[in-house]
Amino acid sequence: ASGSHAVALVTGVGFTEPAAIAMTVAHDSHNLLVIGNDDELMTQAAKQAVAMRGGVVVVAASGETRFPLPIAGLMSPAPFAEVAAQSESISRALQQSGCMLNNALMTLSLLALVVIPEIRLSDQGLVVIGADGIRKVSLFVEEDAAEA
Repeated sequence: ASGSHAVALVTGVGFTEPAAIAMTVAHDSHNLLVIGNDDELMTQAAKQAVAMRGGVVVVAASGETRFPLPIAGLMSPAPFAEVAAQSESISRALQQSGCMLNNALMTLSLLALVVIPEIRLSDQGLVVIGADGIRKVSLFVEEDAAEA
């Protein structure tokens, strides 16, 4: 709602083909989180997540997989078995795109949880969590050096 947004580089997702995931399950602020290796697919995934009024969307060459979560972008009114099947379909779509993270959906959703050390992405930008608290950092090393 604030209009704030941030961009960061994420490695280790493992996509082996052009793919993107957009989700509103992004602990703890639950803003829209988009991760991918193709700008057009990232845009498509983000637009679909917004059109669903929250949830998870994976877009890859093989197609689009949706997991609607229309209640606050976090919950579904659908029966448990249907929700479980939709969640599993997201996991399969991620695996088919090359993502081999353990429990990928949960792992990716934790990128935005700014109370877990060390570096996280918030709508205010990249933050580093350490013994000295939380501090904002730049995506670019040169900017951080100039601010020091």
